[in-house]
Amino acid sequence: MQRNKLNAYLTAITIFLLSASILVGMFIPSSLFNLKFRPLENPSLTRTTLSFDDQGSQKDLAIDKKDAPLALIRLLGSFDFDLKKIKSRESLVPNLIFWRLPHDLKELSQVAIRKKLFMKILLPLIIDRNMQIQKKRQQIFNLKNIGIPNLRNNQKGWIFEQLKYYKVLSKYNAEATLNDEVFDELLLRANILPIPLAIAQAAIETGWGTSRFALEGNSLFGQWTWKKSGLTPSRREVGKEHSVKAFKNLRHAVENYAQNLNSSAFYTRFRKARLKFIKNDRYVNDASSRLATHLSSYSQEGEKYVEKILKIISINRLADFELLSNELRDVSLGN
Repeated sequence: MQRNKLNAYLTAITIFLLSASILVGMFIPSSLFNLKFRPLENPSLTRTTLSFDDQGSQKDLAIDKKDAPLALIRLLGSFDFDLKKIKSRESLVPNLIFWRLPHDLKELSQVAIRKKLFMKILLPLIIDRNMQIQKKRQQIFNLKNIGIPNLRNNQKGWIFEQLKYYKVLSKYNAEATLNDEVFDELLLRANILPIPLAIAQAAIETGWGTSRFALEGNSLFGQWTWKKSGLTPSRREVGKEHSVKAFKNLRHAVENYAQNLNSSAFYTRFRKARLKFIKNDRYVNDASSRLATHLSSYSQEGEKYVEKILKIISINRLADFELLSNELRDVSLGN
C-alpha cells in the first residue's frame, strides 16, 4: 500500500516537472524519467574525463561515461553557469577554462543542448583572452604616457616584443624606431575580441564542437598552416599543401585566433572599424554583425562566409553576449 502511494506521488511529481518544462523551457535530464535509485559511485560504470585549465596546468575530472553529456550539464550547473543570468548581466561567466572539448559533445543528439554547452565552453575562453589583451593594452598606454625619452631599456625591450608579436615591425620593414605612430599602430592591434563574432566563427569552423580538427587538435577557428605539425584535411584539393593548425589546448587556440585578427594584414579594415564600436572596454550593441562584414578574407568562401556568420549570430541570438564584461567569476575546481 505504501509502495503504491509512493509510486503515485513520484508519478505526480514527474508530470508536474514535465508540465513546467513545457511552460518555462526548462531542460529535464532523462535520468528523472527513470525513477529507480542507484548509488552515486558504481564501479561497473566506465569513466570519461573532462579536462580543465587550472592555473596553467591540466586538471582532469572524471565523470560517469554513461549519460556523460548530462553529467557535464549538471557539473556546469553546479557552478551556477546560467546563460540567461549571464545575458541579463545578473551573473558573471565562471572561470571554467576547458583544456579540450569533451568528445561526448559530439554524441549529443539534441542540437539546442549541444549549442548551449559549446557556448558555455567558449565564453570563459574568449573573456579570458580579452582580459589578457586588455591588461597588455593598458601597459602599452602607460608606457606611451611616460614618454619615449623616459623609458628604461627593459621597458623598451618589452614594447619591441609586442611590436614583434603583433607584427607591427613587418609593416615598418623590421626597423621601427619608437615614436607615436608606432605606439598608435600597436594600440590599434592590441585590442579585445567581439564575443558573439568569436563564438559564431568557432561554431562555423567546428560544427559546434564536433569536427575532427576541434576534437583531435583543439582547433576552434580553422587556422591554416604549412608546417608538418598540423592536421591534414581529408578533402584537401589536389596540389594544396596546407593543413589545419593543432594546439596544445583550447586556450592556445583562442590566443592564436586573437593574434591572427590583431596582426594579419588581411584584417586591417576590421581593426580600424572596431575602434568605433568599443566604449569603456566593451563592445557596443550589434558590433559583431557590423564587424563581420570586414572578414570576407577569413575564408575562401568570401562574402558567403560573412553571410554564414551573420546568420549564426542572428539565429542563436549571440548578440545578447555583446555587452558582457571582460571579467570572470572565481570558482574552485577542488582538489
